[in-house]
Amino acid sequence: MLNILILLNIIISLAISILLVYVAFKFNRKDTYKKISLFIFLIGLEFFIFFLILLLWSLNFIEYAPFDLLFIYSLIIFFQTILLLIIVFYIRKSKKLFYLLSIYLIPALSLFLELSFSNLLLISSFLLIIILFILLISSPAFSNSSRFAIFYASISLFLHSILLFQGEFSPVICVISNSFFLAFFFFFLIDLNKLPLDFFEKKNLKLKHNNYVFDFLRYFVFIIILTNFIFVGVLSIHEGGHFIASKLSPNCGLERIVYEGGLPHTEILCANSDVSTNLVIFGGILLPLLVALLMFFGGGTFMKEISLLIIGFDILISYKDFIDLGFSQNVSTFFSIFGGAIVLLAIGILAKSRTTEEEFIHL
Repeated sequence: MLNILILLNIIISLAISILLVYVAFKFNRKDTYKKISLFIFLIGLEFFIFFLILLLWSLNFIEYAPFDLLFIYSLIIFFQTILLLIIVFYIRKSKKLFYLLSIYLIPALSLFLELSFSNLLLISSFLLIIILFILLISSPAFSNSSRFAIFYASISLFLHSILLFQGEFSPVICVISNSFFLAFFFFFLIDLNKLPLDFFEKKNLKLKHNNYVFDFLRYFVFIIILTNFIFVGVLSIHEGGHFIASKLSPNCGLERIVYEGGLPHTEILCANSDVSTNLVIFGGILLPLLVALLMFFGGGTFMKEISLLIIGFDILISYKDFIDLGFSQNVSTFFSIFGGAIVLLAIGILAKSRTTEEEFIHL
């Protein structure tokens, strides 16, 4: 069964590679598509590399390992997502799209928190594709291919979430996901071919107004995905703050990071030093606040809304930290409620700023 799945992956990866490389060379001859031809070629090239790795596995030149497949595939999807983001940037002509790359802070922080980097990288990439094409769907020229892209990424995310609980990555997700990607890119290329000759020279993309039901669903999905990802990100940064503070303190050492029931927490032992213990606790609270302040003073309106969410979530999840610092349970509960109120306020501001079509689609 494994050999059949690898063979199917070989065929699909080679098909994607041939299609994209051929289209890239074809587009490169046309002035209209020269700006994106390189990125299409690079996606085709990375799938050709994936094809070579799979071929070596099938011929037993190198030993197959599920963990290696997961790691390699997560990198393939990561680079594919980055290149898709650049292509959509040339279509949307909005630099704010690159703010979406902050979604990769979570897999980056997982390197310090003993979480599965490859799994989080895959999940982040598929979520980014969903958000990316939710934003692009407003363009009449790309509405059909955008829906297929959202479907492709959603199916891939769903399958990966299921297989995540099996303890071992299966090639079947690559077969299904890459098959849908091949179909999506086929329709995406059809939409690209319909563009006017001066499309990439225009400064702004003409967008259509969808019906109000679809607008509501689009805003709702965007805010829910964004809010959940920020929560996970704040949680990771918070625990990372404890970890960094423990390394800076000579009297403390990291024991383990526990993920059993409720919220994860970091267990650190300090050698009878209240100062060191408080430093470690403050490290978890202050690091997300520092990130939020950098985003607030360094970013635009959208980043200020995100920074407010980070502050609210940071206060909300610091309930036990406040108790460990000597605050009573009542005061700690007050802080948690206060943090929750900030989160609700931030979500309200975020929703309000996206209520107009122009505000949302120009992210």
